[in-house]
Amino acid sequence: MSTSRKSIYWLPTIAALFLALGLAIGFFLARRESKGQKNAANTSNPLMYLSSLLESYYVDPLPPDSIYRYSVEGLLTHLDPHTVYIPASELQAMNEPLSGNFFGLGINFFSFQDTLYVRTTMPESPAQKGGILPGDQLIEINQIALHANTNADSIIKHCLGRTKPEYVTLTIRRPTGSMQAIRILPEKITRSSLSATVMLDAHCGYIAIETFSETTADDFHNAVKQLKQQGLQQLVVDVRGNPGGYMDAVAQIADELIGGSDTLFYTRDKMGKQALMAGQPGLFESGPLAILIDEESASASEILAGVIQDYDRGRIYGNRSFGKGLVQEQFDLPNGDAIRITTARYYLPSGRFIQRDYNNLSHTDYFEQIETLPNDSLHAPPSYTRRLHRKVWSGRGIEPDVYINNYERIEDIPENPFVRKTVYSLYYRDKKNIPQFTSLAAMQLSARLPDSWKQTLAQINGQIPDSMRYWRSTKTAYLEQLALAEWAHICFGTNGQVAFSWPHDATLREAQQGLKQYHGIR
Repeated sequence: MSTSRKSIYWLPTIAALFLALGLAIGFFLARRESKGQKNAANTSNPLMYLSSLLESYYVDPLPPDSIYRYSVEGLLTHLDPHTVYIPASELQAMNEPLSGNFFGLGINFFSFQDTLYVRTTMPESPAQKGGILPGDQLIEINQIALHANTNADSIIKHCLGRTKPEYVTLTIRRPTGSMQAIRILPEKITRSSLSATVMLDAHCGYIAIETFSETTADDFHNAVKQLKQQGLQQLVVDVRGNPGGYMDAVAQIADELIGGSDTLFYTRDKMGKQALMAGQPGLFESGPLAILIDEESASASEILAGVIQDYDRGRIYGNRSFGKGLVQEQFDLPNGDAIRITTARYYLPSGRFIQRDYNNLSHTDYFEQIETLPNDSLHAPPSYTRRLHRKVWSGRGIEPDVYINNYERIEDIPENPFVRKTVYSLYYRDKKNIPQFTSLAAMQLSARLPDSWKQTLAQINGQIPDSMRYWRSTKTAYLEQLALAEWAHICFGTNGQVAFSWPHDATLREAQQGLKQYHGIR
């Protein structure tokens, strides 16, 4: 065999040896590098080390700042459910309810059979100044279709932008069927945190608070002043569905309702105990008072209800509240994000701490598993109200003095889209031939549904398909009351709706009757 032929046979063997040697050297160097990195990990920031490992070796590209953000969010899952991380993209939307203003058009809409309808436009808003009317259908914004199957609210917010005002074009269809394109410039809109201020009857006033924002205390003061001019002797304050807000706002409102210079509530943080005191003269420090709560009443709403209950100042109606006794403070982060950190616990005058237990619960379960009715299995030691020494409980939210099992909030009652759409159509069809009321009080005295409206309502009630039987009413009077409430809403907004629909709100009706009995009025 020749030398050349021998080399052919040996070449694969030699190549394999070199490959094995190369792998061995690579493995050795990798171990040295890994050992060096492990040593570096012992002497540097572990999070930075982990970040460098992922950026160097993770098989897929990582989104910008994802390691930082996910690390923070992961840490927060092990703290209380109310310490939260807020990305910069969500920060403005989360802060707007607390500031009392927002950037937008000022349209409130509802959906019916895949179509969006304008329900109201805010006074002096861009939408109202642009000629948008209740009953108009929203067809497009900037040539993007809007309908019930899209996330219309997100689409509208995206078209509005946040950096500088830019005109948007809304395509609408009038109740008459005509189409119109309207150019509107979004603006910063100041919105009251009170959704309704109205007299239910000659003596009983009603104020609904949506959130406790920077303007709420002044809004409430002005609302009580307005109602007193209309004969206010009893007051219902509705904080159902109110998630809370600024503690200063709720302290000022409680001070409007409680006389003397007692402690309204106090907080405990790392610096110790701080008390918030009553002391300023209030507009309604005496007189029958009721507070309405439900399972969505949280934090500042619970403070208000708890203070009133602890001083036996009024009665609480509804269902057990959310149970949040923690105080958050917001801190801005260098990258434009923010974090809300629980910095204190608040306690009511009786000394009770109403925070629900969140241990051994995921954050999702904590927010979803809310008890609304009395629970005798909770055996926390009782506290006692300051004047009548009634038992009240810690660790379970605010328990109402009067439980209402069959409850609906005012805004839920006329949620019959068939009635709503029909009333809008009838109103604009017959606008020239029906009374035009100059005030809500005048409408309360004399408004009657036209006979033609009653006939139409009876027809649509019979035409509702079996699959949507929920919306069908067997009581003609109830259906007509819903129509009156919608008519009043077109003319006078939420105040009009409340004025005509409140007798069908079980919680509000019970509170109003309770105040009458307390005051000896029939």
